[in-house]
Amino acid sequence: MRAWRKALADAREVPPFVILSDAVLRALCRARPGSLRELVSVGGVGLKRADDFGADLLAAIREGCAALG
Repeated sequence: MRAWRKALADAREVPPFVILSDAVLRALCRARPGSLRELVSVGGVGLKRADDFGADLLAAIREGCAALG
């Protein structure tokens, strides 16, 4: 998740915390949302962020969860 966030932040030329905070990343890892609706239910992820990079974020979560087994 942090690697995904860092790559996106570098592409947008902003610090990683502007994309999502560490606390939000942890909440996403706990919640493991599988849809945009579930994604926006996680605190710190609103409609704007879901629109901007929700699909990519969901893919990163799926990949991360698959790696965990």
